[in-house]
Amino acid sequence: MILLVLLYSNKQQNISTPQSSHNLDWIPSFLHKISPLSNWQLEKKRVSQNLTARCEQNTMSKNVSGFDSLSPMIQDFLYYRHCRSFPIILDLPDKCQGDDEPEDVFLLLVIKSSPQNYERREVLRKTWAAERSYKGKVIRRIFIIGTGGSGFEEEKLNKLVMWEHQHYNDILQWDFKDSFFNLTLKQILFLEWMDRSCPQARFLLNGDDDVFAHTNNMVGIAPV
Repeated sequence: MILLVLLYSNKQQNISTPQSSHNLDWIPSFLHKISPLSNWQLEKKRVSQNLTARCEQNTMSKNVSGFDSLSPMIQDFLYYRHCRSFPIILDLPDKCQGDDEPEDVFLLLVIKSSPQNYERREVLRKTWAAERSYKGKVIRRIFIIGTGGSGFEEEKLNKLVMWEHQHYNDILQWDFKDSFFNLTLKQILFLEWMDRSCPQARFLLNGDDDVFAHTNNMVGIAPV
């Protein structure tokens, strides 16, 4: 049985956030040395060659009154609002898998994030969202994101996301633009992933990357 916990941002929290998405100086310097054709780009190319890749934009959306005056984020939402399935770019098929059989995951932390929120993810990995065993119960962590930026910005952000994916094994990324308008889509795609790859998780904490949760207390009071 799964317990769904929804957490909302506390406006008085002081979790550090990255600089403006137009200033990429906050990205770790070692990522600037990664070759132009990054692993993320190879994954993106693989997805684009897949016959089941993301659905085509609805060009009729341009006929909406005042379309040209809308922000790029809203335009993108209108182009793809008919889509219900997007290919996964960075997957975690073995996240809940042990050496010989599925791992007995007691609490799965599912944290909605965005590509540019690297510093928030780093804070959470070192604090309440750390993967561990508490009182013999396994806690695992996943960040769920879409894609972000365009051009040079997208390249830098997604190099960072690929590095995190390889280093921490905690990033799930789909091929849709990460925005407030796509939060429901992100949630649905995660639940589909969970049904395939981690159906045995006993409890699920569903939160954002700007919240604090006392996960030890959650495990301590949860029914066995």
